[in-house]
Amino acid sequence: MKLNCDLAEIDNGVAELVMPFIDMANICCAAHAGSTALIKSTLKLAKKYQVEIGAHPSYPDRENFGRKSINISKQELTETLYQQISLVCLLAHENGQEVSYVKPHGALYNDMINDEQLFILILKVIEQINSSLKLMLLATPNNQHFRQLANAFGIELIFEAFADRRYTDDGFLMSRTVSGAVLNKEQTLAQVQQLIATQTVETSGKRLLPLNAQTVCVHGDNKDGVDLIKELKELCHQ
Repeated sequence: MKLNCDLAEIDNGVAELVMPFIDMANICCAAHAGSTALIKSTLKLAKKYQVEIGAHPSYPDRENFGRKSINISKQELTETLYQQISLVCLLAHENGQEVSYVKPHGALYNDMINDEQLFILILKVIEQINSSLKLMLLATPNNQHFRQLANAFGIELIFEAFADRRYTDDGFLMSRTVSGAVLNKEQTLAQVQQLIATQTVETSGKRLLPLNAQTVCVHGDNKDGVDLIKELKELCHQ
């Protein structure tokens, strides 16, 4: 099970601590946070530790850190996503690296799961840039449906689970506003261990939910997060 982590959002020095323990780095495209300089420095770290890289585009909304859905036309969204992904691809290429996947951020990530037309729009943007790029999205009971949509564009999907989030009975993430939605350290380790062993998680209603995920998202934006990632790394590579 690979560990993936969102990076290049905040210049706090934590990326250098995280990078040795992850497999995939989701590089912020400077739309919801970050900068071109931060993309470059994060790419260098990924190259140093031989970490796979992906573009992490979002709604162009720095004010809300890309966490709110915004009113934007399809054309505007298409253009900004094309520019964001292309920027990371260009900077990676200049550093002797290749971007291998795309993982949308925040509200865009959630919206594409619930809006088929938005999901298709993102597939079209990726196809225009490079159809060999994969698309990462939330593993749910609807994996096969999304796979069929992506197959029409020749794009491979990567399904992910979240290490520290509680799942609802219908297979989605509980809202962060709900008590118990974010797991503590002990719960996170137990959930990832169960996911590795059985490809399932226990939902908020105590049901076993099959996810069939290929990667687990971890959060390393602080020192405590880095310490947890080290333990998760050991679990995933036993």
